[in-house]
Amino acid sequence: AGTYEFDGESGGVEFEGKAKLSHKIPAGPEVTAPEDGDVVPHDAHLPIRWKKVTGPILPTLGPVEIVGYHVVVVDVTNPKLLPGKTKTAFDADVSKAETSFLVPKQYLEPNRIYEFEVLATEKGGNQTITEGGVFCTRPIAPANCELPD
Repeated sequence: AGTYEFDGESGGVEFEGKAKLSHKIPAGPEVTAPEDGDVVPHDAHLPIRWKKVTGPILPTLGPVEIVGYHVVVVDVTNPKLLPGKTKTAFDADVSKAETSFLVPKQYLEPNRIYEFEVLATEKGGNQTITEGGVFCTRPIAPANCELPD
């Protein structure tokens, strides 16, 4: 932990700056919904829920002050995309007072597999990610709701 000076060069232009780095690392949010493998409707908003983070990932890496959360949802139905194609992703910043986020139904499509995660951000900028697992949209059957190979 401490303040560090950074120097660099890119395209003949020199850069310098300072950054304060901290060992305060938050625990990952405990995701409570949806459960890994849930099959949900594509035509309704999807609530993602987690428990508020109040402590560090390890007792020696605190105390922590959570300033917000970040929710990421990625369509992983087709893991091998053609060159130039990207996976469809949805992400949002959420205030520190919130413990849920509604994924808009406009993002969800039928017969898809989605992976999601929730990040907790500490005042110093450190983040810890919790992978929530996968959820699928109908008509995928619960037995087939898993990450593709």
